[in-house]
Amino acid sequence: MTQASGTKPPLEIHILGGGQGESIVIRMPDGRWGVVDCFTTSPASGDRNSTALFLRAHNVDRLHFVCLTHPHQDHFMGMAELLEEFRPHEFWRFGSLSHEHINNLIHYYEAKAVVKGRSEFSRTAEELLALFGKSLEGVQARTMNVEYATARASLYPPAIEEPTDYHIESLSPTGNQAELYQAAIIDCVMPDGKLGKKLTRTHHNNISVVLKLTYGKTVVFLGGDLERTGWEELVGRYTDRMLRATAVK
Repeated sequence: MTQASGTKPPLEIHILGGGQGESIVIRMPDGRWGVVDCFTTSPASGDRNSTALFLRAHNVDRLHFVCLTHPHQDHFMGMAELLEEFRPHEFWRFGSLSHEHINNLIHYYEAKAVVKGRSEFSRTAEELLALFGKSLEGVQARTMNVEYATARASLYPPAIEEPTDYHIESLSPTGNQAELYQAAIIDCVMPDGKLGKKLTRTHHNNISVVLKLTYGKTVVFLGGDLERTGWEELVGRYTDRMLRATAVK
């Protein structure tokens, strides 16, 4: 937990499941709640989703936002359930993939499940399909806005509200990392549907969203899984003053 100063309401940051996938639950100074990433070993079982359990225990019935930093299974398994139960006003997702690329990624996990004979790849494909299906349903029903988190994007407060001393912006993914990832997605599945080039952990991680939370003089960076290459690019794109932080996750 951190707060700006004096008697101002606190900014709360709760980190769940660090080390094996993670979820970061944020209670903002204005009382709204948001979630960055989600992980559960049993997406189909609501009583195994630690993020949902935490929100229920704190009597949260609706989220302001859910943010997916990057499409690695240890950051989105169980997220479709959050969109279903807590009906976020906004879904923030890494601004790197079109629907064509997402479909290719789903096909990649499906093909990998067939070749490897391992059910977790099939579950990954099902969860991705469910997650982006829920976000599209929300847009079609006009109950949810989708925002692309990219370098230099302002995410909170919403544009229709007055500026406050608390705000959230994204510093990545950069256009360079997005281009490289899109090329890798195209190459990962052959025209005949078979596996192409392997997608590595680094491919996913280097398009991770980095969020910068500012509350008065307090600055917190939530770095997702961005790796060295991505951080080096941020250092080259932003001034030292922009990258000063009170705390970094």
